[in-house]
Amino acid sequence: MVNGKWSRIAGGWLVFVYGWREVFVPLVVLAHNQHGPSLAVAGLAVAASRLGGWLLHKTTLQRPLREASLLCGVALLFLGLAPEEGPASLLLWFLFGLGWPALHAGLAGRRWQGWAGLAALLVGMLAAGPLARGPGAWVIAAGCLLLAWQAGKTPSPLTPVRQPETRVGRSWTPVLFSVVYLGWVWLLPVRLGDGTWTPELFAGVMAASWLARSVSANWFSLMIPSPAAALLLAAALALVALAAQPLWAALAVVVCGGLLGVISAGPGIARGEQGQLPGASQALGEWVGPLAGAVLVVVGGATAVLAAAALAAVALAWSLGRPAKEI
Repeated sequence: MVNGKWSRIAGGWLVFVYGWREVFVPLVVLAHNQHGPSLAVAGLAVAASRLGGWLLHKTTLQRPLREASLLCGVALLFLGLAPEEGPASLLLWFLFGLGWPALHAGLAGRRWQGWAGLAALLVGMLAAGPLARGPGAWVIAAGCLLLAWQAGKTPSPLTPVRQPETRVGRSWTPVLFSVVYLGWVWLLPVRLGDGTWTPELFAGVMAASWLARSVSANWFSLMIPSPAAALLLAAALALVALAAQPLWAALAVVVCGGLLGVISAGPGIARGEQGQLPGASQALGEWVGPLAGAVLVVVGGATAVLAAAALAAVALAWSLGRPAKEI
């Protein structure tokens, strides 16, 4: 176990890495990949890094915190050696994704809360921009290896963390929520300026979007019905697809973040930044979304991906508007 001051440091580190992962995974592929279609590989990398969360519910691959931290650290160490090898790095992102659920489970008991936790999350996102330019994976690898060392030789076993128990459930809602978000967000560095945006600017837009997401989840979720928020999200995604000026697209992305926050505050959806691991259906959408997006970007380009995400948002509104079923 991680005790004393290391427990406090680990809690902030885990939130920091959560924010870093949201930005760094697609960005480092787009910044360095020299083999294969970069956008498609970026989507596949996001899918590979999320697959472990779904396998946690379907297999016995869960690992103690020390072993998972070691797995993540080693995977990131090798990723930093050859970031330009996008297709070959997919296996390493998959290995990182296998270890991540154990680190994420640590958020529940040690994560920084309130504004401190939000600040750590946003700093992780902002740091991912400059870290994507160089061997930024090594910085996170060093932290993961240090955490593995501090965890000791007798870590507590990892128990799969399920959704918070509720008396109602909508089976399609968590899947669609993940598909809507992760199906398109990985192509934003290119869409927000046709490849002219720097990694730092993309990280800033993502951080602003997540700030809006956190604030709206805590303060505005009771003011806007979730089905209405999903329909507005579809309209915002259409604006991202059609906006000629990167500034308008960036503002639409921030609005998307706020609307996602409204929806995430409803029942049946796990909030990862709050230390909740996604349930099986939500975890399924986390890798199906970017995988489908990678296929669509090859077939129809970035606009096709955003159009599909907008249609998924309409389906999400329909799911949220259905009467809840007892479970």
